[in-house]
Amino acid sequence: MTQVFETIEANQLTSIFPETVLTASGPQTIIAEFGTQNTFTISQANANALGLSSTTVRGDVFRFDVQFGQSYAASIAILGAGGGTLPDVGFVVAGDNNSAKNGTILNSASFTNIQVSNASTTSYTEFEFSAAGHDYVYAFVYASASDTGTYSVSFANSLADLGDDVVPGTSGDDVLQGYRGDDMISGGDGQDTAAYVNTDDKYIVEIGGEIKVLDKTTNEGVDTLLDMETIQFDGRTFDLSKFDSGATLSKAQFTSFTEMYIAYFNRAPDAAGLLFWADAFATGTSIETIAALFAGSPEAQALFSSNAGSSTFVEAIYLNVLGRASDPAGKAFWVGVLDQGTVSQGTFVLEILKGARAPAELGSDPGFIAQKAADVAFLNAKVDIGLYYGAHLGMSDVNDARSVMQLVDGTQQGFDAAEAQALNFAINGDAYKFDGTGELVLRVTGVADDPVDPFIL
Repeated sequence: MTQVFETIEANQLTSIFPETVLTASGPQTIIAEFGTQNTFTISQANANALGLSSTTVRGDVFRFDVQFGQSYAASIAILGAGGGTLPDVGFVVAGDNNSAKNGTILNSASFTNIQVSNASTTSYTEFEFSAAGHDYVYAFVYASASDTGTYSVSFANSLADLGDDVVPGTSGDDVLQGYRGDDMISGGDGQDTAAYVNTDDKYIVEIGGEIKVLDKTTNEGVDTLLDMETIQFDGRTFDLSKFDSGATLSKAQFTSFTEMYIAYFNRAPDAAGLLFWADAFATGTSIETIAALFAGSPEAQALFSSNAGSSTFVEAIYLNVLGRASDPAGKAFWVGVLDQGTVSQGTFVLEILKGARAPAELGSDPGFIAQKAADVAFLNAKVDIGLYYGAHLGMSDVNDARSVMQLVDGTQQGFDAAEAQALNFAINGDAYKFDGTGELVLRVTGVADDPVDPFIL
């Protein structure tokens, strides 16, 4: 595992005073930034050789802590490879030919190049090298003065050791970054932030036994977050404290929230909303209060206007929850108590949901028993689709959530069609795109079955 340390920008232009010494036994990844250093001029020939667009550049110097004759590996990464925000970089990795040039003037030093960038160098370069013949090996990193941002340099004993980082916090408030690889980012005490270089539509946040951040482009790998309070994307702050408590809840508890979406809105839950209500319940909000808040929500008010009447409301809930019209006696009772104000809409919805799952009494009419079984099967199918869309696939488009749920009709064919449509939205819709038209995907693990891996990119 790589240990990541932040770096201080170097202002040295001619002397080799490395801002950071990288040790392979760690190994280490350095996250550096161009933006405030002094600029200097290189020849056009050197700019062309390095693959830089300008002769006015900024530079950083690093020293690799090597042992004579040993082999090592290093990598340099920028924006296109999840290594930072810098759009372009040039570099030279060179050894000093056993002349111990540390602290001497570059112009008088004699170096042998080990790895040099050029115009065809990609946004990620990794290589192995031998320290034979060198006391010191340096990485000289350059960027055109007009290019600002961060980049990363990694050093390890072998290529296999590069990429996966352990990023520790302190006892204070930290902003931590992992960049490439599958990183373990641990904040510790304080209010800690995991920072990412791209906009939120490039990522999946997975909440469950662990909190993970997955990069849709696959450049940055899968990070595991421990003791982190906030995720900072480019242009958006995501407050984990408003969502992570719900990860402790059971599938049965998530089912209760999903049933609210079905009863009131006849749609699958959007991922952000599902996690919000789960967190509210986990931190002390009762299911009765949640039902009342659903009833008073703008979406419910738009669906059930105040002049629609209790009869319309009761009939809609029966259709949404049970897939059938209400029975005359039941409807008359509920309309009466709703009109009298002795029962709230929230209480009515909870009672309908409770009644739908209540077993038929011993000796009940066979037709009634069959209807009860059909009611439970219909509601279970809707819950399964709702959890698949909002929890497992982690999608939040309300219109898609509604169209998926409308396919559930009490038949196996309807269920299969709804499941296929949900997966189609994940594969071909906007949610999982990372071209600027997608969305932050919020998945909850352990509460929905997965017949097909949704992480299809």
